[in-house]
Amino acid sequence: MVSVLANRARMTTVTTGTGTITLGSAVSGYQSFADAGVTDSDVVSYFIEDTGGAWEVGTGTYTASGTTLSRTVTESSNADSAINLSGSAVVTIGVRSQDLNELNTWVVQILVFDDSLNVAVSDGAGDVFFRVPSTMNGMDLIAVAATVQTAGTTGTTDVQIHNVTQAADMLSTKITIDSAETDSSTAATPAVIDAANDDVATGDVLRIDVDAVSTTAPKGLLVELQFRLP
Repeated sequence: MVSVLANRARMTTVTTGTGTITLGSAVSGYQSFADAGVTDSDVVSYFIEDTGGAWEVGTGTYTASGTTLSRTVTESSNADSAINLSGSAVVTIGVRSQDLNELNTWVVQILVFDDSLNVAVSDGAGDVFFRVPSTMNGMDLIAVAATVQTAGTTGTTDVQIHNVTQAADMLSTKITIDSAETDSSTAATPAVIDAANDDVATGDVLRIDVDAVSTTAPKGLLVELQFRLP
């Protein structure tokens, strides 16, 4: 989950020890968490600076009543454990690399079959392709999913992502939608991306291959692809 972001939110604390922080006032020139738009139960990424060069980075849940912030440490000057606060620390809302990665994820959704049409086995399924734009150059395929409008029955509906330009299937285990199900998220066998063929480059053409269909075919098929820079 992406933590709540805020502009110029920085507060003092007189809390001591390694527990939950009680926030004080906004540092001069900055906003309080509340003024920056943080609300009760929001999760934020924080950065603590304390005396003697001590520091801590982590995530915490903000509680409006009492103006407190819990601490789940990811890195610190204390061997990545909570630092022992002196009573003169400053707490700032920051941005983790994980947050930036999630914000920089590209999601592509491709309608392969209209909701009124039976899904059919086809190499390229009705000539449905996706061209990789320059803004996605060098990204990796990190997640895949598929959904149908009306569930099929008996057997699975299987979908492969094929990079036509690189002549390679991108999934070592195909996307499957099980019998009587409408979404791949409930499949008994999750899709697996082939790490050796997950990258894309400008101009690559990706093709949606329907390799198997339930005996009673489902109707409508939408495929979702997520990409991110490594």
